[in-house]
Amino acid sequence: MTGRLPLDGVRVIDFGQLTAGANTSAMLADLGADVIKIESPANLDLFRTIGAPDRDAGWWNRSPPFRFSNRNKRSIALDLKSPEGLRRVRELIVQSDVVVENFRRGVLERLGLDYPNLHVLNPRIVLASIVAFWAGEFVNSYVMARMKIWTQGAHLWTRTIGSTVVGQGVDSFLFYPLAFWGVWENEAVIMVMVTNWGLKVLWEVVLTPVTYAVVGWLKRKEGVDLFDDGTDFTPFKTQV
Repeated sequence: MTGRLPLDGVRVIDFGQLTAGANTSAMLADLGADVIKIESPANLDLFRTIGAPDRDAGWWNRSPPFRFSNRNKRSIALDLKSPEGLRRVRELIVQSDVVVENFRRGVLERLGLDYPNLHVLNPRIVLASIVAFWAGEFVNSYVMARMKIWTQGAHLWTRTIGSTVVGQGVDSFLFYPLAFWGVWENEAVIMVMVTNWGLKVLWEVVLTPVTYAVVGWLKRKEGVDLFDDGTDFTPFKTQV
């Protein structure tokens, strides 16, 4: 055995932030790809702030969510709004195999980094795009935490199902129109959006007994029950 991983020799340019794009490229890194994270020097990945345990020197590298979703990667700070930043990222793309991004729809086009332009730079390039699927997690966490306080820790099923109804509703409402409006028939977008939202909620209902078993086991092991009375759930703030 040589010890080589499946994606040894594959280079990935990672524009992903938060969960969707960053976790996608992290899994490619787990499989041996050389992943280079491109990050704005002015706007940090919000996961650097969310979950940071302190504000001591170097805090921006210590957030567990950031470390998990950016494991095994290299990184570089480039200003994509400047000609020099775009020149450097194009040089990296010429030498790469895959680009992963989860920008808002239209951002790559405005930067001149959409697939037709990338293909001119590098005909073998593969572009992977995904949007949404992070906003709902914030909403889910907030609703679950608030409901735990309102119910004084009782009725776990109301929290798990209620937070899923709201969180997955936000994800579905954002993702499907952004990804498919104007591409599919409008009726099809709405049907798929509502159907998938319903299936996710139904899946949460079906798994409720499993949730009870796992949460009960964890509480017995840890011997604590925490309430988010003073938690600040606002993600939109960054400082260095």
